[in-house]
Amino acid sequence: FRLRKIGKAWTSTPLEPNADGEYVAKVDAPEKGWTAYMVELTYPSPAGVNLKVTSGVTVTPKDLPFKYPPETVSE
Repeated sequence: FRLRKIGKAWTSTPLEPNADGEYVAKVDAPEKGWTAYMVELTYPSPAGVNLKVTSGVTVTPKDLPFKYPPETVSE
C-alpha cells in the first residue's frame, strides 16, 4: 500500500487460539472498498534470533470492480 496515498494502513492485532488450539484469522469486508490482511507468527529460537513466518495476503471482498476480459488463444 502506498503510504503517501492512504497513510499508515497496516495495524497489528493479537491473534488468540480457538478452543481447538488453532489460530484462525478472519476480517469482515468493509462497507466500501477492500481490506487486506495477513498473519505473522514469531517463534523464539535457541540462538536468540526470532524466526518470523507470514501467511499470504488475503483481500476481502473477493469481488472486483470489473470483469476479467474473455480468454484469448494465442497462436
